[in-house]
Amino acid sequence: MSFVFDYDGDTMTGLSTVRVFRQSAVETITDNRTKHAADLVAARKGWREEVLKIGYELVQETEALACEQAASAEIINSIIREFEAPPRSHLDDYDRVIEMLQWSRDEYIELTQQEFDQYIRDEWHWKREFVTSNAKYGV
Repeated sequence: MSFVFDYDGDTMTGLSTVRVFRQSAVETITDNRTKHAADLVAARKGWREEVLKIGYELVQETEALACEQAASAEIINSIIREFEAPPRSHLDDYDRVIEMLQWSRDEYIELTQQEFDQYIRDEWHWKREFVTSNAKYGV
């Protein structure tokens, strides 16, 4: 897969936009989307396993302390605080860009540095948080 770069000047220093072949961009973003979808499936699997583990611990703790209602309620509350939201999907971000590019009638498109980082390099504003928060699930 190759990109066609069209820029002013002799070097890429100070380059603020780049023109790329639209179909190459669509293919790259689709590949990035596929990887995100696989990472999301793996992260959600790890999250479910963690929730089941914590849930099992909750049942064990509450059964052991069933006669002590106040202690049981405190344990339940502390374990519930351990639950995190499930890994968040960002597939809509990819889908929106892919659809926009597919509707474009231009053979080449112009991307800003930020758009290039997001669409081509797969460095979205949410990416670092997604990777960090799902690292414990093996993603």
